[in-house]
This record gives sequence, structure tokens and C-alpha cells, in this order.
Amino acid sequence: LVVRGKDRQAALRVLRKALDEYEVVGLHTNIDFLKRLANSPDFVAGKVETGYIDKHLDELFPRAEAPSPVAIAQAALASVIDRNARMAVASVQSPWAAVDSFRLGAFGGQSVCVTFGDHKYTVDIISSAKDVYSVVIKDEGSVVQRFDGARAMWTTGVEGGQLRVLLGDRLCCSNVVFNKKDSSITVFDQGQMATFKIPQPEYLESEELAVGSVTAPMSCKIVQVLVEPGTEVTQDMPLVVLEAMKMEHVIKAPKAGKISDVYYKVGDLVDEGKSLVAFEE
Repeated sequence: LVVRGKDRQAALRVLRKALDEYEVVGLHTNIDFLKRLANSPDFVAGKVETGYIDKHLDELFPRAEAPSPVAIAQAALASVIDRNARMAVASVQSPWAAVDSFRLGAFGGQSVCVTFGDHKYTVDIISSAKDVYSVVIKDEGSVVQRFDGARAMWTTGVEGGQLRVLLGDRLCCSNVVFNKKDSSITVFDQGQMATFKIPQPEYLESEELAVGSVTAPMSCKIVQVLVEPGTEVTQDMPLVVLEAMKMEHVIKAPKAGKISDVYYKVGDLVDEGKSLVAFEE
């Protein structure tokens, strides 16, 4: 990222605006650090020297803060509304596909759990009218925030979507990204990013890895397969050669043994975490 302006202050304003527009998921970046740096009073004033970061560690690397109730509400709403919308597409005529949470004599609701780090929140989403919800956020059973009359509009995208929702007196317009690989949901709202995990039910969890299997460390393409079922291997013997991020990676045997299965052939594309080969028990 390179910016310019008529002077330092103008360039910093452009820098802060550009950093707020970044929305990156799946990779670790230094965007948050750069945002804090660009807002640091001494940095803004140009009082910078080689020991700047060490002298401002607490300011530039603060302890992680708990997510705001607004971010939690948006993550939960996006998860529930998107899931309901996809279910409704399956059979618009069937009452079993209805997703408005209708109940006789009462409003219907759904609950979703979201985790931030090691902390778990339960969010009750109660439908009071079409596209209008009450959102109740609970922390260990205690209500920490409630938003009534949350009118939401969801636009589905390829791996997420855009959520417009009125929470209290604030109109939020956020981009939301779902990452199926780690069951996470990331909310980008006014230059701020918050990533949550959505615990999945057991029947949706990926298949268990084969006993003694060797797995792909990242999404990749198979370049070479050096063994076949029945091959006797020694520890650290090359098994498979992968191509990822324009580099080749050799996957070696973690132990001595006999290969029972080889799951992919040359040219196959493999997702991260999938078993490549398995050893006999």
C-alpha cells in the first residue's frame, strides 16, 4: 500500500481511509497494527526513530478486547438469516421449509452460539415480523445486551453477503464472510473486523481422519505420488509431492510402516486437512 498527499497529514488521512477499506479473511495480516500506527499521536507528529515500536508497545500491541455487542449481533443475525434463506430455496411450497419461526400464539425464535477466542456467547434471535427481529445476547446465561426492532436486510454473496440492520439507534451496513474450513464468520463494519466461530453440530463435522493417515497441510495440487498401497516405508521417506503457493512441498512419512491406501492421483486438487495416504494399523 502506497499513498501520497500534499503533506504528511494529508497522506496519513489517505492511509487511514485505505486501511479501513481492506477486508482480508483467512490470512494473518498486519492491517490492525498499521491502523494503530497511523493513528499513534507521535507517529502522526513525525516523531519517529528506530526504537519507536519498542517505546510504544502497549499502544501498538494492546490486549485483545471483547467484541462489541453490535458485532456479535451482526454475526448471529447473518448466520441465521443466511441459513434460513438457503433452506427456503429447497422447497418454497413446503411448510417444513418455512423459516419465519411462526408459532401459534407466540413469536418464534432461534438460538445460535458464537465464540470469540475462548469466550462463548449465546444469541437468541426472535422473529417479531417479516425481516424484524429481537436479538438477545447472553454471556454465561446473563443478558448483556438486547436489541429490539432490528430490521434486517440480507444480500447473499458467494461466501457470505452484506447485512444492513438497524441495531438500537445505529444503522449498520457490514460485509460478512463465512469460512467453511474453520466454521468461522467474519464481520467487517466501518473499518473494524471481528471474527467468530460458529460451533457445528456433530453430523456436519468433516469426516474423521483415517487412523495413521497423513494429511494435506494446505490446499494444494498433487504433483507426484511416490508410494502405492502395499509399499513399505521408513520414517521420513517421501510419500507425496504437493504444489501450493507456487512452491513444491514434500510430504514425508511420520513413521515406518506399510501404506494401506493412497487417496489422490497426480493432478488432483486437495483441500487442507484431507487425508493423502493411510498406514496399516
